[in-house]
Amino acid sequence: MCGITGLFDPNGIDGDTFYKAHRLIAHRGPDDEGFMALNGTAPTLFRGEDTISHFKSHPHVSTIKKTALILGHRRLSIIDLSENGHQPISYKGLWLTYNGELYNYRELRDELISCGYTFQTKSDSEVFLKAYHYWGVSAFERFIGMWAAAIYDASANDIILTRDMFGIKPLYYGGLDNRFCFASEIKVLLSLDPTFKTVDKTSIYDFIRYDQKDHSENTFFKDVKQLLPGHYLRLTLATGKRFTQKWAPARSRNAQKMTPLSVRKLIDDSIALHLRSDVKLGISLSGGIDSSVIAGSVAKNQSIEAFSAVFPENSAVDESQYIYATVDHYSPQINLNTVSPSFEDAFSLLDPILFHMDEPFRTLAMVLPFRIYEDARNKGVSVMLGGQGGDELFAGYRGHERDRCLSLLKEGRLISWYHSVQQTFPTTKAFFRWAIANHSRIYWLFWSLSLKKSLRQLLPKKKISYFESQKIRRPFSLRSQYFNYGLRDYLTNDDRMSMASSVEARVPFLNPLIYQESIAHSTSTLMPGNVRKHWLKEAYREVLIPEVLNRKDKMGYLYPESDWINTHRDQLIESIDNCPLFKDCRKDIQATVSISENKLWRVFIVSRWFIKMEITL
Repeated sequence: MCGITGLFDPNGIDGDTFYKAHRLIAHRGPDDEGFMALNGTAPTLFRGEDTISHFKSHPHVSTIKKTALILGHRRLSIIDLSENGHQPISYKGLWLTYNGELYNYRELRDELISCGYTFQTKSDSEVFLKAYHYWGVSAFERFIGMWAAAIYDASANDIILTRDMFGIKPLYYGGLDNRFCFASEIKVLLSLDPTFKTVDKTSIYDFIRYDQKDHSENTFFKDVKQLLPGHYLRLTLATGKRFTQKWAPARSRNAQKMTPLSVRKLIDDSIALHLRSDVKLGISLSGGIDSSVIAGSVAKNQSIEAFSAVFPENSAVDESQYIYATVDHYSPQINLNTVSPSFEDAFSLLDPILFHMDEPFRTLAMVLPFRIYEDARNKGVSVMLGGQGGDELFAGYRGHERDRCLSLLKEGRLISWYHSVQQTFPTTKAFFRWAIANHSRIYWLFWSLSLKKSLRQLLPKKKISYFESQKIRRPFSLRSQYFNYGLRDYLTNDDRMSMASSVEARVPFLNPLIYQESIAHSTSTLMPGNVRKHWLKEAYREVLIPEVLNRKDKMGYLYPESDWINTHRDQLIESIDNCPLFKDCRKDIQATVSISENKLWRVFIVSRWFIKMEITL
């Protein structure tokens, strides 16, 4: 797990300027760093201050006075801890700087050996590069892992950026005129070109109005984009032309009957792959089904460190009873470590978290993963397994119940659909509003009943006028969108908070094989009897303790932020009032923050981000 950087500028790059920007992500890779730059037309290796001794003979990157291209790398050593894992690496005119892990690298290496390739290292990065050399962009479809990578093809004079299909690892880029830069974190781009510090008002609007972020290629900075999950970008350096294309595998057409045994095998196999490491591993244990599945599966075969956040004095957000019960059940295989951040602790961490996030974040609960990963690193753990993705794959959200209604209607199962509607919607009015939001799929049904006028009367009439010139977008609702909206934000948070402490966060549920199995089935199949996570529960009935298996509530990482916000309300509002971003819409903002504590938080964190990062309008 690492950090990558790169800059192309035909007018010339100063090595010292690039190096200062590159060092802003030193936390992503404290074990080593390396560079490749064009010396005329010949690629040449350079070093930095943290380059391991084996490569200290290389010239320092800051000595470069003028070059057209630099690729940078920061290394967190996880697989093959020797100097063989140093990057960038090359093979037959291809140069790679790579952030991520290929969990099936051993299998891919064996396949490539059978095709005539030889290997000098035990690293997955060498497998990544030679797989690309052999299969081209179709290699990405063979990878089981997480990555953001840049490949320089010297023969074609191209740069290829690529990102894993779920967007687990981040990759940002920007370019004005013929200049093009990319990095694992936005702060590098802002340092390389301060003109990038221009706010994107559409992203601000979507965040404040709908609590949405990371739902497109846009960021909170107008000219900084993120490469979409499952895409690659090709830049032709000679012309400056670039295009992006999706590579992610298409939806599976050969759905097999889902059984507890088939689900169990897919997940167990994925967990086994994610346990491949040459450093100490741990697990994040929240007390929910997903993380408990991982904890129970790992604990059956080995001892493991677990890390949790608990709030025994606040039952509304505390899951300690489930955490302790799971640990007791698998004792002594699981050794539990806990954190309980105070309000004062949370407030003191706002700016450090903003530094690592580069963008506003949705909840004060970010302090929990920040402290958990910090604790893990202090205990010598460099890799953590977590349960992200379980809800999206196995229908774990309340919204999946509504999607099940659509699924049953589409399948023509009207009696089951009627019963599902009764179970899902508390009132007829709530059902009609949902029906309007999904009118393209079910509007014909209500039109035939002559209810068009009645339905229109149920449309919400109150609108917030903040940034009203921007197009109002509905929040996502359909099952397929869970992977493109909420999950991407969760993964961004997990990446930033883990890498802040130089810890690699792994997500075993987000395996392409599990994904293909999930999307091959309708939501009604995933939720027989309207039971969320039915197949996950059935597959791990013998692993999960009854307290967790029979839980009806859903928490995740929660923090008693309502108390904190109410205590600091005046301070938050004062910060908002002092923010130049909102100077022309004071009344709208006042109306917005009065609606809910969540909106007050979002407006506040935007104002703090705007001021602390010195953003321009």
